[in-house]
Amino acid sequence: MFSEVQIKEIREIDSAFYSFLKTLSNEQKTQCILHTDLCMFINGNKTLLHRTITPYVLDVNGDVWLSLCAFTFPSRANTGNAIIKMKRSKCHYQYNNGCWDISTNTELTEIESRILSLSTTGLSAMQIGSFMHLSETTIKSHKQAIFKKLGVLNISEAISYVVDYDLL
Repeated sequence: MFSEVQIKEIREIDSAFYSFLKTLSNEQKTQCILHTDLCMFINGNKTLLHRTITPYVLDVNGDVWLSLCAFTFPSRANTGNAIIKMKRSKCHYQYNNGCWDISTNTELTEIESRILSLSTTGLSAMQIGSFMHLSETTIKSHKQAIFKKLGVLNISEAISYVVDYDLL
């Protein structure tokens, strides 16, 4: 269950998202994904969730007729994040005070992307360093830079974040 406050916030963000879509071409509409991090209460326990909404089918007027909604565990430990990510775009829109503000996506360096990609296979910093001919300390330093750029606390959150926001 969602709290009344959370339901009000979800309705506000969803309404703003569908209004935003009306400003786009039909092709652009189906390239957008709304990401929100929210809190649900299950058996009295607070559970953080990451929700995505993807417009899927448009009617003859170009209005969204059907959207896909999915819930996963979030890459961040707080709620309130609302972002529209456009596929294959270097920018996204962040919801702030009733408006969608455009921002550039977080850019990872080539080395950071490679380290993150190798981390998805379960390799340790020492193993990645050996593979890339870098010291374990250098790998750990790059990982800390990745965490700071993405606003996450560990490698699991970083991997989840780049998957959620299509950054790798």
